[in-house]
Amino acid sequence: NMLPTLLGEARQRTMPLFWDWRGKDTPRDCWPRWAVRDGDWKLLTDGEQRVELYRSPDDWAEATNVAQEHPEVVAKLSAGLTNWQTSLPKQVPQEFISKARRGKKLD
Repeated sequence: NMLPTLLGEARQRTMPLFWDWRGKDTPRDCWPRWAVRDGDWKLLTDGEQRVELYRSPDDWAEATNVAQEHPEVVAKLSAGLTNWQTSLPKQVPQEFISKARRGKKLD
């Protein structure tokens, strides 16, 4: 229930948030491709070589990549991201695709 948050109450998130920017025509060099936000930390990656880490309370503009200074945080967030990625279905379930995209008549 997010109503208390919408009404202005502070609420602490208990689970990380994950992002996967992909689509049918996503270019290979799409940046960032994946991200995870856990507590004060945010990790961005292309899944290959590029990794950036930011500590949000200290750097809201994400101007200073601190990945080199915090390899343990990079490793932890990267492992969580990998676990999340492997938990995703290989194909989008049909019930999640709009009827219009499946060629069916809309009600």
